[in-house]
Amino acid sequence: MLPLAMGKGEFVAGLGAPFAITVIGGLTMSTLLTLVIIPTLYSGLEDALRRLRTQSVGMKILQLTGMVADKALSGYSAVQLASFPRMSAGESIYPFF
Repeated sequence: MLPLAMGKGEFVAGLGAPFAITVIGGLTMSTLLTLVIIPTLYSGLEDALRRLRTQSVGMKILQLTGMVADKALSGYSAVQLASFPRMSAGESIYPFF
């Protein structure tokens, strides 16, 4: 395929080189997906699920409320966020934990 893609084959026509380049690209992408990307995603998802299963219910609730707060604050500018009141070092927004 490589000589055909480079245009050095005997019977390279107008369709030969683009077809060979497409085949080489497809084989390369499928190999990368199969050997690198899918196993990496699977391993990361398994680790994340294992971590979530071992957490306590209270920690899961804290993380969910933190995500909700992050979404709620995402529409503010840095100047607006800086003007919000700050908590002292010992103060907690979760008094029951």
